[in-house]
Amino acid sequence: MKKVNRNKSTSPSTVSTANIMSIYSKSDLELFSSYSHEQVHIYDKLCSSISSSCEIAYCTSEGITICVPQTYQRQLSSSQNLSSSSSLSSIVVARIEYPFESNDQINSVSTKSTSSFIFEKLKDKYLSRLYEAYKHRPTSLSSFDRFLCNDTIKYKGFRRCLFSPFDIRLNQGQSILATITCAHEVFIYEIISSSKRFFLSQSSNLKIDLTKRLFENIQLENYLQDTNSEDDYRLLYFHLTSHILWNQTGTLLFQLQYSGHIIIWKFYGSTILNEKSLSIIDTKINKPLTMIWNEQTQLLLIIGKENQRVFIKLDQMKLFPININHHNDYMNTEYAQLIQWNRNTLLLVESKINYCLIYTILTDENQPSTYNCNQVDYRILPSPIVGFQEEQYSSSFMNHISILIGCEDGSIHCLIISRESPLTIVDMKLVTSGQMKSCSRKPLLLRHFNLSSNELLLARIFYSPIVAPNVKFGFVLCTLHRWLSSTVKSTENIIENFLERIDIPLWRSFDEVAILLNEITHSTNQNYQIKKQTNQNLLFLQRVCRLCSLLNNTKQIEIYENQLLKIYRYQFWTILNSLFSKMMNKLTPIELLIYRICSNDQQIYSSTLFMCPMCNTSLTMLADDLLFSTCSNKHMWPRCCRTLLPLSFDSAQTCSLCDRTIILIDTNNKNYSNFLQYKDHELNILFSSICTFCM
Repeated sequence: MKKVNRNKSTSPSTVSTANIMSIYSKSDLELFSSYSHEQVHIYDKLCSSISSSCEIAYCTSEGITICVPQTYQRQLSSSQNLSSSSSLSSIVVARIEYPFESNDQINSVSTKSTSSFIFEKLKDKYLSRLYEAYKHRPTSLSSFDRFLCNDTIKYKGFRRCLFSPFDIRLNQGQSILATITCAHEVFIYEIISSSKRFFLSQSSNLKIDLTKRLFENIQLENYLQDTNSEDDYRLLYFHLTSHILWNQTGTLLFQLQYSGHIIIWKFYGSTILNEKSLSIIDTKINKPLTMIWNEQTQLLLIIGKENQRVFIKLDQMKLFPININHHNDYMNTEYAQLIQWNRNTLLLVESKINYCLIYTILTDENQPSTYNCNQVDYRILPSPIVGFQEEQYSSSFMNHISILIGCEDGSIHCLIISRESPLTIVDMKLVTSGQMKSCSRKPLLLRHFNLSSNELLLARIFYSPIVAPNVKFGFVLCTLHRWLSSTVKSTENIIENFLERIDIPLWRSFDEVAILLNEITHSTNQNYQIKKQTNQNLLFLQRVCRLCSLLNNTKQIEIYENQLLKIYRYQFWTILNSLFSKMMNKLTPIELLIYRICSNDQQIYSSTLFMCPMCNTSLTMLADDLLFSTCSNKHMWPRCCRTLLPLSFDSAQTCSLCDRTIILIDTNNKNYSNFLQYKDHELNILFSSICTFCM
């Protein structure tokens, strides 16, 4: 094998390694929030993830820690309760513990766990054969073999986690988190939103034990083949998961096993659509390392040791080998990014220790049964690479591809690649250094990083190991920073920028809201006047209402809230009219009342359906006031912003993304029997736990 030539790259346009990075004199990133804890261990570099609602989750030996920056002010609290002298925003912390932790002082994992059950099933029949695989090797067993042999009951905690990009409006406002435990099981959690966490005694729900579901629906012996061929010993690792990956819509979950098998599951929210997996494909890769998905081409790339690479075309569920044309095959790939460069070309970016290598893969439809992968360039980073992330919203690189590269020393670099032919690296610049002035721990190693959904916040996970014999724990620091694109000089500019981004729904803008709340909380002047705009659509009014709530502007908030609800009422009536205009006689009394409220501009009496809790008289709902209903004795009662009905004690719940109260419609409620037929499509907003002001 030939080593990489460090003095020149494979591209003639590349500068020498002495000038491969243009170092910009930028100040350190602004520290937005942080959380740290001692005596925990991080097992895997890909240990963290960030959700669309700005929840940061990271895995340790203690469990999964979830950090959420404050995005709304509770009605019973005041912004003055936060110390104005503090430079950090409020951050809510919750933790998910391993569900099968044992109370036994000797064993850490309960015998009721899926991993323990599978190990008991395997050890008598297959364990002796595993030792035979190494009888001609003088070296010790690998870590996975030691785990398979005798360490099952000692492993607890989590290795990896990954939030689903599924639309949270269709999942009751809750985020979905896929995890890999230290026993290599796969669990699917539903994360309770920070709003509901105040009212519930839990922060998460274990929805699915995916490992258990898998082995309940397959014959395990058919996959754990035991032959005399040395290559078949990899199949003994079929029950161990090494990697998980969602597609961009959160409807498919790819599960990569140490045996080289890919297991594909089909999801809708946190529900599996089939009892069995969609497909189980053997890639024939002996030691799989990672996988990456490209949504445009519907291709899944699996990478293994010794440069083993295969494509899986999802529409065909078929394997396509990849031929690599380069000379540095003595290093293993750790991280990868797959980007569509043009119609027939994919750009593959890989990390090998501190090398960043760029390849092209032609995806012409007339290709034969194999693909060719050609190296076009590379760069050398100052320390080992810990991950990639493509920037989607950077206005500075509209005609280029911008990829962030995180290094172990904490620094983050930006790789800029031209979208025009020929493919060239335009620049490699240092974005931020790894210095953490607020932490004196040495060494402090970056383990993972993530950008928020709008790329306004950067989450970084640092780890400082304790160097001592037989000690496997250290110090973990989670930091949240203002990303460079969100650096605005004044509070007024931040507010203006927040109000102008009306192309993004509020539920996708929680990094913006967190920045705005933090700025307002620590600002000395809160006398901001909202400028009137003639083009006031639903998304703009959502942002105005949230801003008024954060500013405690009670004079204007009801005016804007009524404007928003009038737009919502018209849109809601359009849907109801298209569905039920010809069958109004079949609607239940409550459904008919909702239809009349949305279609009429006059006051409506609730008859006996809704009575005033104070005097037991009928409530009247006015067309000009969609926030409150009144009775003949002038008692006022709040209305639900989704159904526009008066709130009642027995069906009230809190919005998942703010502090508002809405009506919870149970799926077994016969009063909404006709509406329930459309709960997953046209009328899904009625059955979500997100209010109209956040959806």
